[in-house]
Amino acid sequence: MTTAKKPVLTLNEVREDVAEVLALIERTRGAGLPEAESLESLKATLTECCETWRKFVDAAAGAVAAGEAVTVHRLLSITAATPEKLGMLALGAAVAPRLDSVLKEVAAAAKKRDDGRLRLTADEKAARLLELRRELYRLELVEESGVEHTGAARRPDANGAAVLGVPADVAEAHGLLSSEVQ
Repeated sequence: MTTAKKPVLTLNEVREDVAEVLALIERTRGAGLPEAESLESLKATLTECCETWRKFVDAAAGAVAAGEAVTVHRLLSITAATPEKLGMLALGAAVAPRLDSVLKEVAAAAKKRDDGRLRLTADEKAARLLELRRELYRLELVEESGVEHTGAARRPDANGAAVLGVPADVAEAHGLLSSEVQ
């Protein structure tokens, strides 16, 4: 009975695989949120702006009902104005009467601009990055073995834990799967 042997990769082939996995890690890092999640985030932000606007209208109505002279200074004090809050007021004033149509307009415009970018939820991105880092570490252990056997130069960005031969499970448990700053 013969068993199939895995092909032995050359050091250059291993390094090509390392480069591919590093590229996948970068692509995954750059993944955007799924469209629905992104639109939900926008809706929450605009809803907060609308609520800020409604509170302003209520406070201004109270000042007018009390017969106060409503000056710019008084309006700013009613809102406890900060640059951020003034921006929220402006957005809220513009969007409040037509929030749903604004969201539909943004969704339609976004579809036209879709560039095919990878889109992942935060959980999907974390899981994919972990999977890729595990594969990268496995390759780096193979690469280090090749470096030791051939005397070839080590990559300057080689993972120190892989260079030392730390087992993958130990490296993962101690956050050493990647030499990059996370």
